[in-house]
Amino acid sequence: MYARRCEESVSLSVHTSHHSLDGALPVVVVAGELDHAGARLVRAAVLDQVALAPPGVIADLRAVTFLAATGIESLISTDESAQSAGVRLALVADQHAVMEPLQVTSCDLVLDVFENVPDALWALLSWCPQPSPVLP
Repeated sequence: MYARRCEESVSLSVHTSHHSLDGALPVVVVAGELDHAGARLVRAAVLDQVALAPPGVIADLRAVTFLAATGIESLISTDESAQSAGVRLALVADQHAVMEPLQVTSCDLVLDVFENVPDALWALLSWCPQPSPVLP
């Protein structure tokens, strides 16, 4: 596993690490306030990983302390962009500051949200198409 600092604002930090047995699944870790300024940083960090065409990307939002409407809008548009590129996006969040806004807006029904990274990894690996066996 390795980490790379992507960007940092006054109220938000974003960095990327890689998880799974082969390190193939990027995890974008977000900490702080996901507001208008932070939404652009998170979208850019996730889409940078999507451009590398992994089977999936995880956005770990467990350290987010505030989720604004623009942050929700950005998560939805980022998910749509990832899906258009054939990449699944899984969000990880278990705290009130993120889950309440997602639930009130019913966005938790549209986005793939998990309580922890292992559950998100399992789901992404389960969604990934498996290569067809070569028949003689």
